[in-house]
Amino acid sequence: MNKFTYKEYDYVQEILKKGFITKYNYYESSLLCKFWASLGISKKDVEDNLVDFCLLYTSNFNYALEYKTIDRAVSSAFGDRGKLIQIDSVPIYKHEFDYINNINIAQNYKRLMFSFLVLKKIHSAIWKINSGEDKLSGYLNGNTKQATMLKDMAHLSGGKKDDIDFMIYDLGENGYINRLALGKDYLVFIDELKKQTSDKLFDVSDFEKVWLYFDHFSGYRKSGKIMICKMCGKPEIHTSKAKVPMYCSDCKKKRRKIAYDKYNKKKQNK
Repeated sequence: MNKFTYKEYDYVQEILKKGFITKYNYYESSLLCKFWASLGISKKDVEDNLVDFCLLYTSNFNYALEYKTIDRAVSSAFGDRGKLIQIDSVPIYKHEFDYINNINIAQNYKRLMFSFLVLKKIHSAIWKINSGEDKLSGYLNGNTKQATMLKDMAHLSGGKKDDIDFMIYDLGENGYINRLALGKDYLVFIDELKKQTSDKLFDVSDFEKVWLYFDHFSGYRKSGKIMICKMCGKPEIHTSKAKVPMYCSDCKKKRRKIAYDKYNKKKQNK
């Protein structure tokens, strides 16, 4: 998982500024094509844009050798899944948080259940982008990629107490998860949460640090050292011995730059 997971529009903006970021040029090319297609650009113009981009940022680019890859990337933007997936945040409601927080289980299990909830809300938001339909489902595919993602979200060390397979087994024994065939599971507690309504408690906007949100709002141990940025809504562990900072490190830099640019502009206009 990285900061662009489920944030493809942000990823595209970074690619446009810096060129290809990783070795996965086809994936990044397909994202560029989806972005250009979303602007209403014709298929031919999208292809021309991609070729120009490759010529600019790829050394020794040869269209004759790459035309099949170019065509595949362009076509991906005009198919059924041609939309960029940009999930800025997902809402967490009071009854959802209270349900998980009040269960008599260890904090790492609560973090995992909370991460399950956030992941399923992300999937629901993706489903809505692609189909226009709200659908919060408890079905969970037990693939390795998803397990790794959940470990990151819940901050599981992978040791004996944090083994995700063992934890899912435990949650199944306690009735929160149904173990299904072919390595799949069903999150029973999601159905319980769907029966209730309440006011929104907070938004999760940083999918890499889901556990920090839970620790902060549950008041767990060093929760006083966790702040939620007033600007971007992302959590961060702070070291201030005075008052809790209002902004995370990245937003502090942005605010300083805005203030610096404003000062310089004012100085130039004198």
